[in-house]
Amino acid sequence: MSTPKEVAAFLETLNAWRRGDETIEMPSPAKIGATIDDAVSLLRKYDTLERRVKRLSLALKRQERWVEVLQEAAK
Repeated sequence: MSTPKEVAAFLETLNAWRRGDETIEMPSPAKIGATIDDAVSLLRKYDTLERRVKRLSLALKRQERWVEVLQEAAK
């Protein structure tokens, strides 16, 4: 799999070619397909990580509330 930077760079170049930039040669269909597969994989990973971050953020807020309650109770 390509890195996110490589995927973004290729897709930007592909889009420029698709929009008529005649200085860019047509990319191979195999490369286009592989890069789209990589982009989909990266987006799925991003989505998974984003959901995980939200869950961890909520868990951290709950922990912080418990610390506050315990600190108040200890006074």
